[in-house]
Amino acid sequence: MVKDTKQRLFEMMNRVGKMPINESNVGYLSKEEFLNELALNEIDFDQEFSGTSANCLNPAAIVKWLNEELERLRFNRGDAGKKRKEGDKIKSKPTDIIMTQKNIEGLIDSTGDINIDMFIKNLGKEPTTVFDANKKMEKSDIGRPQVTVNTGLPALVGIVYDIDNEKFYSVTTCPGAGTCILGCYAREAFYRMSDSKVMKLTRRLNLLLNNPQRYEEKIYDELTGKIGKIPKDYQLVIRWNDAGDFFSDRYFQVARNITKKLLDADYDVKSYAYTKRAEYVMQLDADDRFVVNFSTDAAKIEREKFAAWSGSASAKQSHRVPAYKKEKVPYKYKKGTKTITTALWKKFFITKGPHFVKDANGKPTFAEGGKEGLKDYIVQNFGEEYNVDRNSLRYTWELPFKDEGGRKYNVIVLTAGDSDIAAQREDVRMSFLLEH
Repeated sequence: MVKDTKQRLFEMMNRVGKMPINESNVGYLSKEEFLNELALNEIDFDQEFSGTSANCLNPAAIVKWLNEELERLRFNRGDAGKKRKEGDKIKSKPTDIIMTQKNIEGLIDSTGDINIDMFIKNLGKEPTTVFDANKKMEKSDIGRPQVTVNTGLPALVGIVYDIDNEKFYSVTTCPGAGTCILGCYAREAFYRMSDSKVMKLTRRLNLLLNNPQRYEEKIYDELTGKIGKIPKDYQLVIRWNDAGDFFSDRYFQVARNITKKLLDADYDVKSYAYTKRAEYVMQLDADDRFVVNFSTDAAKIEREKFAAWSGSASAKQSHRVPAYKKEKVPYKYKKGTKTITTALWKKFFITKGPHFVKDANGKPTFAEGGKEGLKDYIVQNFGEEYNVDRNSLRYTWELPFKDEGGRKYNVIVLTAGDSDIAAQREDVRMSFLLEH
């Protein structure tokens, strides 16, 4: 490391509130120890993360964005704690970087201004964990000798700080995204509103890009620790891309390396993922310990790559089934058009107002004839396109207990209360995910 770069690192360490250090005591730390202490290194966009879509942002642009986002969030919150009506809120763009109001307010210093050094410090903190568990994952484990954990990154786009070059970047984490950009699950609700979740995902991305080796080591240590806490005859199931996607070959290799390393150490593990990158589906299609599902709402170029591949007919896929159809129709007595919204498959369930009536397990309750009616609807609307035979169609609870292999079933996954087991199994070819 050249002297001027090293000095910049020292200055940065002082500036972000790490341990006091200067040029005179460099001998006490190796380069690796020094960088690990800060948790960041130079981001190698030329080789290690080549192909990653990243836009450089200057600090002034970051401060401007944070201030404008804070103003928008405060406006939407309304006065005296009263939230504004949906139509009055200022919407963010589908591809904007996500930060919560509390995330940003924590950066305001005693002068009342956004402190960019505090933001750098927040981004640079090593995430406490890389893996979580959520309710849908836990439902996949009910009655089965397995424990499922999941990990993800900021969906669509995240912000990182390259400490060696002292630059901010916005990084595309879902380069294969298509129509899923609108209504992205991983940019709504808890993922968007939880202060800790937003920062956790952002810190994961920063550690991954700045220090991928440390990221991989941390994952291995965390997963072996989890394996040590579950029954010996249980399998650890690892879901990648709970949010985000394999945005680069390097991240994809992290997932493959970790899975192989755990298997080589005789741990009973299986990885699975949803992805919109056709090349990774091709690489993993025959790997029964890393099950991958190609999302049909990928970008056109990815769908074309997938369709041109000889194995596409039998590869696992997931298709999001829209809940509503919007269309413009002319007014009856005046010029112009109006937008009509029509519910598509809601009639197959019992509803109370705008909500589904749920059973004891949290699943929507079928109306009379709805259980078979929904299967007919799926076949009528998607059967020809995806070569789905009516006899192959199942609900998750209708699958045999053990994975039979062979891609013989097609599964309907309900909006709530259902598990993710279909995506984990080799005997399921298509997962039809009913849109929330």
